[in-house]
Amino acid sequence: MTQVAAQPAMSKRRKSLWHKLLRNPVAVLPALLLGVAVILALAAPLLVPHNPDLPDLAHRLLPPGSPGYGLGTDSLGRDILSRVLYGARVSLAVGGAAVIGAGVIGVLAGLVSGYFGGVVDDVIMRIADVQLSVPFLLLALVVIAAVGPSLPNLVFILILRNWVTYARIVRSQVLELRTLTYVEAARAIGETDGRILVKHILPQVWGSVIAITSFTMAEAMIAEASLSFLGAGVQPPTATWGSMLKENLLYLATGWWTVVFPAIALTVVILSLNILGDWLRDALDPTLQR
Repeated sequence: MTQVAAQPAMSKRRKSLWHKLLRNPVAVLPALLLGVAVILALAAPLLVPHNPDLPDLAHRLLPPGSPGYGLGTDSLGRDILSRVLYGARVSLAVGGAAVIGAGVIGVLAGLVSGYFGGVVDDVIMRIADVQLSVPFLLLALVVIAAVGPSLPNLVFILILRNWVTYARIVRSQVLELRTLTYVEAARAIGETDGRILVKHILPQVWGSVIAITSFTMAEAMIAEASLSFLGAGVQPPTATWGSMLKENLLYLATGWWTVVFPAIALTVVILSLNILGDWLRDALDPTLQR
């Protein structure tokens, strides 16, 4: 009875989530901004006026509004608008891939750790504690020094950074869920552990997973920009928002637009993800529902 009553209520909350979003202007605006950013990133090959990686020294450091260069050019004559749009493709793709990888590993680890407990729980949580004890920047630089900077390696580093967040949150919920009546009943009638995890427990933790995904993607994009700024992320001439900041920082006084526009793009996306994450956390928290 508890399971039958809980699942329709959960389904009803999911159906009303979209309506809650539309009625909340604080959440609608960041959702629209993120949607626009994704659309622009996907459509970048159709929208960019110039090759984002091709230098043109005859047109270096043109200011915004110059004919054919709406946002100006950088120190190598590359179009800032084209590089910002292509930078969105890389930054969003890296953040999305890192979140998906970390989510799959972290959710699986949290489910297994919380449900089985004992030695399994101790091993997984000690691995998580060891990783948390190592500063992320140090871990990233060691990995990059060992395997070299590349896009796949950057995604791998970001997965290492973020899977622990999913694992610890999911584990804390599973520790409570595994003692509920309908889980005990499922175990009593002979359902396998795998079926119980997938059918009865996993649907109950999706709300928290969805909520923290927004924050995690924001953190992954900040980490990508930071590593690219340090030269340990995506390598030139590939455009990312972090690498654009690094390449043009010396020209801030004479070519402010080379730094300001990628910084604005990164700030808007990160802020939108954090605001949307706050709203999702509140909207999916059953303790806040009337």
